Amino acid sequence: MVSERPILLENRDRDGYDPLSIKDYIEAGGYGPLKRAMENGPRWVINEVSRSRIRGRGGAGFHAGFKWESVAMQPSDDKVIIANFDEGEEGTFKDRTIIEVDPFKLIEGMTIAAYAMAINKGFIYNRGEYPFFPPIFKKLFEKARSEGLLGKDILGKGFDFDIEVVEGAGAYVCGESSAILQSIEGQAGQAKIKTKRTAVSGVFDRPTCVNNVETLANVPYIVKEGGQNYASIGTRQSTGTRIISLSGNVKRPGAYEVEMGKCTIGDIIKDLGGGVDGTSIKAVLLGGASGSLITPYKLDLKFTMEDAEEAGLTLGSGVIIVFNEKSCPVDLAHNLMGFFAFESCGKCTPCRTGTHHLLRVLDDIRTGRSTEREVEKAMEIARMMDRASICGLGKTASTPFQSLVKNFKDVVDQHLRGECQSHVCSIGGGN
Repeated sequence: MVSERPILLENRDRDGYDPLSIKDYIEAGGYGPLKRAMENGPRWVINEVSRSRIRGRGGAGFHAGFKWESVAMQPSDDKVIIANFDEGEEGTFKDRTIIEVDPFKLIEGMTIAAYAMAINKGFIYNRGEYPFFPPIFKKLFEKARSEGLLGKDILGKGFDFDIEVVEGAGAYVCGESSAILQSIEGQAGQAKIKTKRTAVSGVFDRPTCVNNVETLANVPYIVKEGGQNYASIGTRQSTGTRIISLSGNVKRPGAYEVEMGKCTIGDIIKDLGGGVDGTSIKAVLLGGASGSLITPYKLDLKFTMEDAEEAGLTLGSGVIIVFNEKSCPVDLAHNLMGFFAFESCGKCTPCRTGTHHLLRVLDDIRTGRSTEREVEKAMEIARMMDRASICGLGKTASTPFQSLVKNFKDVVDQHLRGECQSHVCSIGGGN
């Protein structure tokens, strides 16, 4: 039976623990890792993060150690670190859970990262739909400054670092790194073609490191226990734990932290989620809106990045949404494509027109007006979007459509014949 492996959420069930109290955080061992980092030096910290082999938790899975190395080697005295708290992926609430349970883990993780890369300025890019967090962050920053753990001369070591919150306006595309930079600079949140790596020239043309909240919150543990210890958790290619945002038709939805490689998707649904809320599972959305719709036959897939990649899938931001027998995969894909069509920034043609075209095709399928030829042409457009879009939004926006056609061909064929066995879609010109 699968059980949780709490590292990031270790204080969630601690009796009397106040997440907003820096005293409680310190008594629980907090800021000990920052002191250890400063005792051992920046080079040691980067080496430990590299040894941990931790990969980014925002979806792309890029190795954090390599990213830190790239920023650290820049000669500039004016570098920036950004904590990506945009979390716009549908069904994702892992970063929010971290901030609600133990927000100082993020602040300490950012401070350690800044020390390692010789960074003096940090931004937390706050999701527009989370307007209640910025005031909380500002109070937490003041508490850290009052303890000499943020701001000028941290821990008396001559290291200066401070953090500022930037509030997004609710654009999903701002979860993409180049769009985040644009938004922080006060420009429209749109992706741009990168002529230089962000590590060389990022926000305000400064060397910049962009990490997900969950990635940075892992840093105190890595520094405290050592990179080798962290690498021993999980698998070689998927080290550590992941927080899973489990929702949909399950009996116990919530955020669960599990060791990578120790369970399958089915185990997570059954053991942690209490099983399906219904008689059977019709489909599972893995990885979020930009992830894939999969059939119940793939629930024995191990929850690791490498197993997902081998199956042509992605864990994305750790989303698992379960849909029971009353759901229709065509209707689900139509809903997801509507999300992408709405959220596209419109800058590049493949994404701007492609998302709306696929939305129209899905509408034709769910109303019984489509044909096999239309679906085939739409698949060609979907593959073109993957290759030609500027940013990750456009490159993954077609995934709901492609995964529907590949994994639920029988369901699509039924709709082409004018049938919806779930009686959800408006076949035959209904609602």
